[in-house]
Amino acid sequence: MPWLLGGALFAGVILAARHFAEARDFAQLTERAEPWWFGLAVLLQVGTYLAQGQVFRLAIREGGGSVRLGAASQLSLAKLFVDQALPSAGLSGTVVLASGLRRRGVPRPTVAAAVVVDLASYYVAYVLGLGGALGITVMRGEVTPVILLVSCVFLLFAVGLTAWVLALSGRGARRVPRWLARLRLVGTALEFIWDADPRLTRSPRLLLRTSLYQLVIVLCDAMTLWVLIRSLGAWGSPGGVFASFMISSLFRTLGIMPGGLGTFEAASVITLRMVGVPIAVALAATLLFRGLSFWLPMLPGLWLSRRELGPPRAPPRDVAARGAWAAQPLAGLMARLVTTGKGLTTEEAHQRAPPGRRNALARGRAGVRVRGVLRALANPLVIILLVAGTASAYLGEVSDALIIGGIVLLSAGINAWQALRSEQAVKHLQASIAPTATAMRDGAWVEVPRQDIVAGDLIHLSAGDLVPADARLVEATDLHVMQSSLTGESLPAEKTATHEALPDTGPDSGALVFLGTSVVSGTGTALVFAAGRCTAYGDIMERLSARPEETEFERGTKRFGMLILQTVLFLVLFILVVNVSLGRNALESLLFSVALAVGLTPEFLPMITTVTLAQGAIRMAREKVIVKHLASMQNLGSVDVLCSDKTGTLTAGTMSLDATLGPFGQVDDRALFLGALNSRFESGIKSPLDAAILERAGAGGERFEKTDEIPFDFERRRLSIVVAHDGEHLLITKGAPESVLRLCTVCEVEGRVQPLDDSSAARCLEVFRRLSERGFRVLAVAYRRVSRPRGFNVGDERDFIFAGYLTFADHLLEGAAESMAALGRDGVSVKILTGDNALVTRHICAQVGMPAGRIVLGSELERMDDGALAHVAEQAQVFARVSPAQKHRVIRALRSRGHVVGFLGDGINDAPSLHGADVGISVSGAVDVAREAADIVLLERNLAVLHGAILAGRRAFGNVFKYLLMGTSSNFGNMFSMAGAALFLPFLPMLPTQILLNNLLYDVAQLTIPTDNVDPAFVARPQRWDISLIRRFMVLIGPVSSAFDFLTFGVLLWGFHFGQSAFQTGWFIESLATQVLVVFVIRTMGRPWKNRPSAALIVTAVAAVIIGGVLPYTPAAALLGMEPLPPAYLLFVGLVVPTYLTLVELLKGRLLRHALLAR
Repeated sequence: MPWLLGGALFAGVILAARHFAEARDFAQLTERAEPWWFGLAVLLQVGTYLAQGQVFRLAIREGGGSVRLGAASQLSLAKLFVDQALPSAGLSGTVVLASGLRRRGVPRPTVAAAVVVDLASYYVAYVLGLGGALGITVMRGEVTPVILLVSCVFLLFAVGLTAWVLALSGRGARRVPRWLARLRLVGTALEFIWDADPRLTRSPRLLLRTSLYQLVIVLCDAMTLWVLIRSLGAWGSPGGVFASFMISSLFRTLGIMPGGLGTFEAASVITLRMVGVPIAVALAATLLFRGLSFWLPMLPGLWLSRRELGPPRAPPRDVAARGAWAAQPLAGLMARLVTTGKGLTTEEAHQRAPPGRRNALARGRAGVRVRGVLRALANPLVIILLVAGTASAYLGEVSDALIIGGIVLLSAGINAWQALRSEQAVKHLQASIAPTATAMRDGAWVEVPRQDIVAGDLIHLSAGDLVPADARLVEATDLHVMQSSLTGESLPAEKTATHEALPDTGPDSGALVFLGTSVVSGTGTALVFAAGRCTAYGDIMERLSARPEETEFERGTKRFGMLILQTVLFLVLFILVVNVSLGRNALESLLFSVALAVGLTPEFLPMITTVTLAQGAIRMAREKVIVKHLASMQNLGSVDVLCSDKTGTLTAGTMSLDATLGPFGQVDDRALFLGALNSRFESGIKSPLDAAILERAGAGGERFEKTDEIPFDFERRRLSIVVAHDGEHLLITKGAPESVLRLCTVCEVEGRVQPLDDSSAARCLEVFRRLSERGFRVLAVAYRRVSRPRGFNVGDERDFIFAGYLTFADHLLEGAAESMAALGRDGVSVKILTGDNALVTRHICAQVGMPAGRIVLGSELERMDDGALAHVAEQAQVFARVSPAQKHRVIRALRSRGHVVGFLGDGINDAPSLHGADVGISVSGAVDVAREAADIVLLERNLAVLHGAILAGRRAFGNVFKYLLMGTSSNFGNMFSMAGAALFLPFLPMLPTQILLNNLLYDVAQLTIPTDNVDPAFVARPQRWDISLIRRFMVLIGPVSSAFDFLTFGVLLWGFHFGQSAFQTGWFIESLATQVLVVFVIRTMGRPWKNRPSAALIVTAVAAVIIGGVLPYTPAAALLGMEPLPPAYLLFVGLVVPTYLTLVELLKGRLLRHALLAR
């Protein structure tokens, strides 16, 4: 009802002004207007939002917090909108302000203080402004009793309310009567005011500064009205306009209408007329001001106000505010997050992360269908075509415009539909390997998708887990976290839980874990306080706006696009200039040129690419391979070097403990006993070696208690634990023999301890060497007695007693030798990057028939610069005793030499190498860190499965490549023919609508290319983008197509003596047939009859040709500018097409087959 009343009053003001002003006064406004003043008015309005934002920022900064200017400006827009839409003397906007600040993590006392200060400064500024306005009107003798009375009442109300609110803030309920405090609405407001930080609300300096900004807002609004009067070519006294604005604003504020609708306009027109502004100008300026200050910001203001009044946002994205959240005592953080030690319920978690606000760094993908169509329509050439269609309609060529629009929309619809189907299929596959996290929901630990983790969740962490969000530890046991993604530190950091307040909230804090880090060892329970883009890692990603490195496929597509763009620009400009210079219709020439550009451009390439790769991904899923990123599938087909560890690639990775030996090779169980204690109590991921030790040792060790741990790292290659028993403490280490032996000073042989001098050490190393040569994995075990239970670090690993060796047998993987041979035959060189020693690696390589040659050790890599490493990496096949960082260096070195590198890894420290390779490959059983970093996930760790995936990637690329060759050969030839014909024909060789229809039928015929078979010869080699080959194919095959087109031109003109319509129809049929059917020649490097196409490709290609041939004989012919042709011409086409295909086959044999196989 208030809106209806306001609208009626608004209309009444306009009618009254029209009645009292002459019609010519309104007409003269447009003649006298000076529009550039309007731009100044817009800037002044922007200034009001910035000034209001600064009011909030000043108050929050005084409270020790911070809000970004952008966020403050959004809040100011929402507040000013609500203040006008729900007039309540500024109170309604403060609700939005309070909600918005709380959502950004500003503490409640600071929020309450900011609201109080904003309200007080608003009234202070209003009192000063209105007082000045009254003074001006009194001096001008234009004040009325009504204005004076209302102004005085409002001034008294404003002063009293300001003083009362400031007095109440932070003082408690004792100053308010109980009956008033019990009123629900009033009680809520009073509680909020009582919570305000009195340091802020009673700061005269802060009140003065914020009042000055509020005065700036008032002055900017008044100046906006004055500037709008000037933009209409009129003049008004600045003082008079200011007085008019303040009095009009008073009536707007006190009125019951939303935004003072009608009351502000009436008061403004009347008071402006009183200060000498003509009624027509007063009304126009008022309406313009209303548009700038209310109607224009209504949509963003409405959206922002709805957002700010939504559920609390947790946590703040501002780093300082987020730190304040995490630093408070654990009990306070739980209260702030509205959670308990039992976590959240499923319903609570869903409310905190509705669709579109998931725990992800990337923004949501809502509206995929609409964006898919818009992407298809956003092609620059399609936009030009739509513009040309609009121009046709404007010039009366309605049928042409409808045909152009229909064809473009149909093409875009098919493109979007196919791409959407493919995208949904790939999402379904990715969901099968979606990362999960362990969270407490409804009082029980459950696995939930990582994207569903929200602030307030209680999560469980264990070795190998990726930390799913920023969290505060509640419990921790021997927890060590790798934080290199945040700190660059290569060693894991120890984490502990504390319930007290934290002095530090950065990555160095021992009680916090962060998204993007991974658990190396131990377990823990943590309370999530930030998820997704609100995390520290998300903050870094947003600041850097890091774009993933271009894949080989994306680089090739870009180069191909540049080639097409250059060709299209040349042809379009050439044809347009020639036709216009010959005096032909400019619009028709433009349509013809643009249609040629569309015909030459393979606009279905994105769709063909997406569908081809998606269908390949679906087929690969049936072969136990999941593709996470479609572009990586083509990269997989380009891989010519595969880097992998030998475990799980050449060997089964299922270890069995073969023997437990003393230092000199004698049978001795002492090493097994100590090694079992180490394996049983270590908190990291239990490796297959640990599982084998514990299986052999059986039960035992219950009398020992673990007191400390020094976790494993790849620099030391060992892990140490401290155990206690009967008051005695032992430090036991287990790891690589070279690493352990150099820390020992004595050895234990048959229960007796003896010095480990050079001779004894040499005997020990000889035992290790013999075992390695026989292919055994070997661990060394040592120990020493210590005096304290905990507080140990790497420096304490010294003066050990060497206890002996544990030897393991890792059996060859079934089919490994055959898979290695198959990869080699198909052009993929396998390089082994292992942490094991050189002797074991050489033995395993010999068993699978892989020539190890020179084995490069990690210690050698350390001494090489990047140039030397690049040379060695190409020559060597095996790298032993390498760390994860060294693996990454090898991969970068190979890529620098032009190789496309795949890396197969599944460990915690394999993530950098998986990221650094062209294609990262992991397995479904890998740790979260590895699976997250990978592009391809194998559901079965088997080289045969990976070999099949590589071949599937090549097939996918082969089908995309066919479409490219089609589009740049026959298409180019036809377009070149059109360009040449335009020089000598008195009419266009084909109408623009016919060109578009021809192109549409051609594109539809190619939709089934993704289903086609691929030559075995193409699949047998790694495939790379070769733009020079595409260019040669265009230059060689294109002119052949043009030669047959010109032959057809001659027959049409001088053989059949056809007129314009028949000529265009005849060439439409011939060009479509040659353009579509040539796919059966180009699709294979061999003879077409030896490699059968797919049934779907045959059906669509033949159907497109038949439809094109039948169209001239249908009722649609007249609309398309076609007419029926005699049977003799169709016979001619039946002879020309096979001749053309034969000649293309002969040329292709020399160009394509040799060029591709030579690479």
